[in-house]
Parts: sequence; C-alpha cells; structure tokens
Amino acid sequence: FNFLGWTFKKAKSRNGKLVTYFWPSRKAMKKIMEKIRKLTNKRCPVKEKEIIKELNSVISGWVNHFKVGNSSKQFSKVRLYVERKIRKLMRHRRQRVGYGYKEYTTDFLYKELGLYHDYCLNWTKAYYGKQSSESRVRENLTHGLMRGR
Repeated sequence: FNFLGWTFKKAKSRNGKLVTYFWPSRKAMKKIMEKIRKLTNKRCPVKEKEIIKELNSVISGWVNHFKVGNSSKQFSKVRLYVERKIRKLMRHRRQRVGYGYKEYTTDFLYKELGLYHDYCLNWTKAYYGKQSSESRVRENLTHGLMRGR
C-alpha cells in the first residue's frame, strides 16, 4: 500500500521471515522527475552552475527523506536521470546533438561541476528506528556514564 510518499510491502526475506519493505512511491518518483525536468529546462537562460546548485538542494532533500528503507533502485533511477538531463542540457547549449557520455564523463559531472552524489541508504534507522536513541540513553544511564550528575 502507499502512504505519505512511501510504498510498503510485506514479503518473506531470504531467511523465510516476514519483513516489511518500503521505498518511494511512484507518485514521489514522478514528482522528483518533474522537478528535475523543470530545473534542467533547455530554454531557461540560467548558468549551469546555478542549475546544479538548485538541483543539489532538491536532490539532497529528496534523498535525505527517502534514504531510510529499500530505496537503492529508485536512487539509481534518479541519479541516472539527473546525469542524462545535465548532459543533454550542456550539449544543447553548445549546439550539439546526443548525450555526450564521452565529452561529459561521470567524473566531470560529480568532480568538476559538483553534482550531488551521496545517494546512500541509512540502514540503522531502517531497522532500529526509535529504539536506537532510546536504548543509547538507557545504556548511558546503566553503564555509569552519567554518574556524576
């Protein structure tokens, strides 16, 4: 089922246990793709550095929201879509056709232009959630780290 931009599904894991998997919904994917498409408009007279700065803030916010869970496939789709749109934009501005995979390599996009590239998942939050912070406080209290207070 879908709820608040997430798709939830219960299925058996490799161990045979019933596990809940969750990832960004189709609607959330469409929204981020639409934002990326609007920001990388070929006809908009904005410099590439400005576009990448705006893209980085949008993508980093979206990734930080969805980095808890099973989102790696959706992250790779978004990452490849952003790379393709930036390459196409740069080729269009130089009046060339094609995507320019040889001219604008992945290293160029991430190192030279500074495109956002931290599409990492946070598994500890996915598995432990609220328990991790509460258990840390309990551990600190029981192991004497706060004895002097």
